[in-house]
Amino acid sequence: MLATVPHTRVNVANQIISIKNNMKTNYIFQLGMICAGSTSICKALNILEIPSLHWEVPNGKIFETEIIPENIKFNRRLFYPYDQEFRGFLDFNGRHFYKILYEMYPDSKFIYTWRAYEPWLNSVLRLKQNLWRSGLPVRIGPPNAQVVLINNNRDIIDQDMPEKEFALVKKDAEDYWKYNQQIPKFFKNDPRFLEMRICDGDNDGWEKLCNFLGKDIPNMDFPNVPSNNFIFPGIKK
Repeated sequence: MLATVPHTRVNVANQIISIKNNMKTNYIFQLGMICAGSTSICKALNILEIPSLHWEVPNGKIFETEIIPENIKFNRRLFYPYDQEFRGFLDFNGRHFYKILYEMYPDSKFIYTWRAYEPWLNSVLRLKQNLWRSGLPVRIGPPNAQVVLINNNRDIIDQDMPEKEFALVKKDAEDYWKYNQQIPKFFKNDPRFLEMRICDGDNDGWEKLCNFLGKDIPNMDFPNVPSNNFIFPGIKK
C-alpha cells in the first residue's frame, strides 16, 4: 500500500533572515547517512554533557515527518522548541536541511557520518525489510513528496516485501546515497564540519570528536550502539 505524506513549503530565505541572529548557542547537527553510526554519536554527545536527541523527541514525535515540517509551516526555527533544551540533533534526514541549518544556526557544527557503499546499502535494505516485516511504515522519497509503504496484510507479517516495493526501496537508497555525496562538497574546508566513520571497522572515536568539539576525552570506550537495523520483536533473521 502506498500513501503520500504532504509537506508545506514556505519562503525559507526570509525565515532565516528573521531569526538567525537570535541563535548563539553551539548546536551540533548530525548529517549524512542513516545506518552509519548516528545512534552511537548521539550517545557520545550525551556522555560529553551535550544534551542530544536522536530521530524523535521525548513525546514520540519524529523530527523529519512531524517537528520540522510543522516548524516550517509556522515560520519557526527547524528544531523549535527543543533547541531551547537540547544542543545535539541527529537522524533527521539532514541532507534536505543542511543549507538552511547552516544559516539558521550560525554558531553550529556539523558531523557527517559516512560508510562504504556496499555495507551501507546492505544495512539500509535490512532495516527497510525489518520495518516491512513488522508492519511498520517504510518511508521513501524527499520530505516534500514522501511515500510511505505499509504492509497491511497481517497474513504476510514476517515475510520480505514484494519485489515491486523492494525495487522502490532500493532505488530510493541509491538516490539517497548520491544526494548525500553533495554534503561534503558544500562544507569543503569548513572548520564547522567533521566527517566521522565509525562502522565496519573504521576507528573514528573520542579523539576525533573531542578535538572537533573542544572537549576532554572521557575515560571510557567510545559507545558502539546497535543501529536501527536490529531484528524487531517477532521477526526472524
